This record gives sequence, structure tokens and C-alpha cells, in this order.
Amino acid sequence: MSAWGGYVFIINLIPLHAFVLLLMGRYSARLYTAYSTFYILGLLLSMQIPFVGFQPVRTSEHMASTGVFLLLNAVGALKYIQSLITKTELKALFLAAAATAAGGVFLAVIGLTYAGVIAPWSGR
Repeated sequence: MSAWGGYVFIINLIPLHAFVLLLMGRYSARLYTAYSTFYILGLLLSMQIPFVGFQPVRTSEHMASTGVFLLLNAVGALKYIQSLITKTELKALFLAAAATAAGGVFLAVIGLTYAGVIAPWSGR
């Protein structure tokens, strides 16, 4: 990150791979652990570079990695809840939670962009 500005393409390629694995039904605890470790350590270490600062949290170029991180956490929580309740209850819970989460994320991104906390969306 400190030597090459093109790191953004790499930081979006890894979440894309994890997302495709999720779409293919290949979610596992290993994927969750590996991606969570990559995301958290990468975020913390990249923010230690002085000229980078809070860019990984504020710019839209990094939102894909954040979105996949949140999605993997949601799927992990859903898998845990799935082991505790019946399928009918799970379906209703999933639909309600998905609609609420999607609406909340959408409103949060719009609000934070409008407030200037998140940089505007670019063409990258």
C-alpha cells in the first residue's frame, strides 16, 4: 500500500473471490476465518501508514472488502441461528433481517456520503 497505489485492485480482487465462493455455496469456517483475518489485519496495518490514514474506511474504493466482510459475518450468524431454529422460522427471520440490513446499509452509506464522512463514489 505504501509503495503502489494500485493496491486497490488487489484489495477488491480478494473480496470478489470470497464473494464468488459464497455464491457457489462454498462457505466454510475456514473461509470466514481467513477472510476476517485478512480484512482486519489489512485494515489495521494499512491505517498505520501516515499518508493513508483513514482512507480505507472512508473511500468508496474499499467498500467491496467491507461489504464482503459484513456479508460473511451475516452468513456466519445465519448458519449459527439455523442450527437453533426450524426452517419456517428461519425463512421469516432471514427475509426480515435481509430487508432491514439492506435498507440500513443503503441509508447509512447515503447519509455518510452526504455528510462528507465517506468520499463520493468514483468511476473505478
